[in-house]
Amino acid sequence: MRQRLVVVADQGASSLSNLLAVVLVARALGEQEFGRFAIAYAILVSALGVSRSWFGTSISLRTTREAVRAETAASLGALSVLSPLLLLVVMVPAWAVTDGRDAVLTCLVAVSTPVVCLQDALRFGAVASRRPGVALASDLTWLLAMAAIFPVANRLGAAVLLSAWTAAAVAALLVALVGLRVRPDLRAGVRALRSIDRTSGSVAYGTVVMQGASILVVSAVGASISDAAAGSIRGAGTLVGPLNVLLAFVNLALTPALARRSRSADRRFCLLTATGVLAVVIVWGAMVLALPDRWGTALLGDTWDGARSVLPFTVLEYVGVGLAAAWTLGLKVRGEAGRLIRQKTVVAMLTAALGVTAALAVGEVRAVSLALAVSAGVGAAVGWWHLRISIVRTTG
Repeated sequence: MRQRLVVVADQGASSLSNLLAVVLVARALGEQEFGRFAIAYAILVSALGVSRSWFGTSISLRTTREAVRAETAASLGALSVLSPLLLLVVMVPAWAVTDGRDAVLTCLVAVSTPVVCLQDALRFGAVASRRPGVALASDLTWLLAMAAIFPVANRLGAAVLLSAWTAAAVAALLVALVGLRVRPDLRAGVRALRSIDRTSGSVAYGTVVMQGASILVVSAVGASISDAAAGSIRGAGTLVGPLNVLLAFVNLALTPALARRSRSADRRFCLLTATGVLAVVIVWGAMVLALPDRWGTALLGDTWDGARSVLPFTVLEYVGVGLAAAWTLGLKVRGEAGRLIRQKTVVAMLTAALGVTAALAVGEVRAVSLALAVSAGVGAAVGWWHLRISIVRTTG
């Protein structure tokens, strides 16, 4: 229990450091500029999600400390090899969508991406090896560095703020490397890139198609409605962002915990996880929906009005996402690669179809947010259906 509380604290520190960065940038930029930044940041989050799904899953499913350490070193090696590609994956599409406007911000977000992914892999290694204190120390370094500049943030530009965030990420990476006493294994990393584990690969595939669908929707919103509308979705996502602490906890801490248990415990474990996730989403959702206008404006600046209009749908979306995370947990530890792929394919196609249609045909950001909420609900239902079938077939 103590280790899980440390993981929760670590997730809180990680989420707060990112939240601080987005809030500070939102306050430093106008509505249109923040919308363009939101596109680049969304691609960074997508790249991190793929890295976490691929390497984080592979690390979390290892059941001994020696295996975790070796897998962590291999993951760091693979990410080091992929670093130039990660930079381009963020920079090129963000530059294309925004027509090169706010190029400095786009470049800064792109440069930070490999650093963020490497630090995240180390967090998974720390938790899977039952040393979550290392992850907490790393993320506290990042958070405290951002908190230190908060009092003078109003006198700094967005580029300076993002540079400080990236520098803090580098410091957090170094703390994790020293704490775990592990270094990238480039040879093992290349081997890992050549032979992908089916379960890790299916989870990574799911993240790719889901994030791809999300980017497609946000890009459609920016192109057919306005950059400010894209910023509204990003702003609402920032306000419910602390819920990502919970979702990441499910992935980071509960995956290795369930992997070490008997498969007969999967149903009960996942149902308890879903119940806990649902309760927290409801409580946090109620809090952000009741947020006074002056507080919202203080947090998001000019973006607040647009974000407030889509908040109810964003909260509903997180209900579906949270439940789906609980079912995905069970499918991962059961090695159900095929079911994971089918589930994510269906949901990604629905997200893209409904979201883009709402953006192009309706031309209203609230319709887009509603489409995303509906897609998340379908994802939760499909995930439970697949998990139930897997358990029934195993138990006979």
